[in-house]
Amino acid sequence: MAYFTHPLDILNKYMIFRFEKKCIEVVVKALNLSEKARREGLLALEESINEETYKDRNIFYYGMRLIIDGTDASFIDKLLSNMISHEKNKQKKLLKELQKQACLLIQEGTNTRLIEIMLLSLLNDKMAIRIKKYLDENIIKD
Repeated sequence: MAYFTHPLDILNKYMIFRFEKKCIEVVVKALNLSEKARREGLLALEESINEETYKDRNIFYYGMRLIIDGTDASFIDKLLSNMISHEKNKQKKLLKELQKQACLLIQEGTNTRLIEIMLLSLLNDKMAIRIKKYLDENIIKD
């Protein structure tokens, strides 16, 4: 049994799991949207865009809106990188980078397996292994 030496250790442990959950959400959303885009085309993703998160400048939905509108990949990359550069929190910055890469890979039409590999490569080994295990156990493969 693990013992926390300081009350902040509990908070740190919670934040790590919360961050990991957010990473899983991004990866799963990216894989689902990628598969849909490959089968039905990028315009079919429009119904998946939540306008409120777009207005809040959520990197993933902001990028997806630009992709659906036909914006050039290099412009999207620069714009999202500029938005990410203002983030000071290391975990939030990594999460936004994960979202940006997911968008660009979907736009390229990258195979879902390669998207998974690329997104997990942005994470440390421990987290990538846990997320990969989660994906293998919970994602239905064709």
